[in-house]
Amino acid sequence: MAIPINTIAPLISGNQLIGSTLTCSEGTWTDTLRESYSFQWYRDGLFMSGEVSSIYTTSSLDTGHILTCEVTCTNLTNESSSVLVNILGYNTIAPQLTEDNDTNLITIDPTENIEVNVKGGGWNDTASPYLVTYETESRYEIGEIEFRVKAEGVNPPSEITANSIAFTECDTVDYTEVVYCSNDLGGVDTTTITVKLWSKIVQYKNNVVIRSEELKFTPDSETGKVVMLLPDTDSMVGKHEYRFDFGNNAWYFARVPKSTTPITFWDLNPTKNEG
Repeated sequence: MAIPINTIAPLISGNQLIGSTLTCSEGTWTDTLRESYSFQWYRDGLFMSGEVSSIYTTSSLDTGHILTCEVTCTNLTNESSSVLVNILGYNTIAPQLTEDNDTNLITIDPTENIEVNVKGGGWNDTASPYLVTYETESRYEIGEIEFRVKAEGVNPPSEITANSIAFTECDTVDYTEVVYCSNDLGGVDTTTITVKLWSKIVQYKNNVVIRSEELKFTPDSETGKVVMLLPDTDSMVGKHEYRFDFGNNAWYFARVPKSTTPITFWDLNPTKNEG
């Protein structure tokens, strides 16, 4: 009986995603009176212990490497021959994203060898977690921030994140609660307090930019209390103050410190406009 000769090479089927299942076929051999087929998998030509099935499940260890399956055909007289079939290393899946609108952080899995493309600016190295910064009036929409795992060796980059990221709120700013009672202004009848940063634009922590907007607060109809949530000025770059306008030419300047507990308006040590 002749030694088996391979006439049609085995094939490895499966997709190039980590965790996918690869299947190596037997191929076609001249000696059909065979005893058995056996399989052995290799990574970059190195023997993989225990991987002796026609089926192999890829792992992160395979990223960027060449996988080889050796198929051995043995006939009834215990004569055998082998053939190798190669496949390029396997890609990781598209990065999985977790977004936190309170911190503007995107946590990416995996955490290393990541690239980011922001609004068509080109692919650049990044890391997880990834900090998103933008002006308060703008939002990143679907597809404007993309992530992928970088190429390693012969491996192409991973799939790009399917839906990127969409921040709908910007809560990177810490707020201080400032409390005022509407009857504390010496007879001025306060129906609305208008608050605005005196500077038109300021830089906050983490490079977030705050544009000055008029915020209006009204007293509670039963208690007369006014609760104002304001970004603290301690975390702003430079010295900035708010203008508190109570109407009837009664307005004050004051800084708002960072505080996790409420502060009364008068504890801000406001400066009254004398102009």
